[in-house]
Amino acid sequence: MLAVPRPLAFDRDAALDRALDVFWLRGYQATSINELLAAMAIGRGSLYATFGGKPQVFLAVLERYRERWAALIARHARAPGPARAVMIDLLRAMGKEITSDRLGRGCLIANSAVELRHLDADAQQLVRQSLERLEATFTALTTRAAAEGDLRQEPIALARFLIAALNGIRDVAKAGGDRARIHELVESLLAIL
Repeated sequence: MLAVPRPLAFDRDAALDRALDVFWLRGYQATSINELLAAMAIGRGSLYATFGGKPQVFLAVLERYRERWAALIARHARAPGPARAVMIDLLRAMGKEITSDRLGRGCLIANSAVELRHLDADAQQLVRQSLERLEATFTALTTRAAAEGDLRQEPIALARFLIAALNGIRDVAKAGGDRARIHELVESLLAIL
């Protein structure tokens, strides 16, 4: 007779959301198993039985974070209209997300890129793929804008610059920059377009 698996005694999605908050604030290396257990409100056995361990929880958290940002980026990138206007709307939306992060945590993917050597191979691959997809999205938009005659800059270089500038703005937010300053930085970035 086959054993019937016991149903989870906790909400997996809620536990992952709480784990995301811990990893996002503290980073992978600085987050201990005990901090995860406390934040997720689960026991050690449940963590290992459900997720497999800290690396697997982190991978699940990275995937959740990436899906949320990918949805926001895709929604704006697919908007109708000239590519330059689409880019401006996308950058403003990203700026709004940055200013809404009251804890100044930055971007979990970018933060994880800094810790790349401490991550397992699956998490490293997810971080790299996320960064590549973001660059591909911005490159597609800048290339389209150049073809439409709305940009004079080299498309790939501009796409990379925009991403680097956004990460810099996130770092200002992490260092305690107020909303007005972040908004000013985003608008300055937009002026380049």
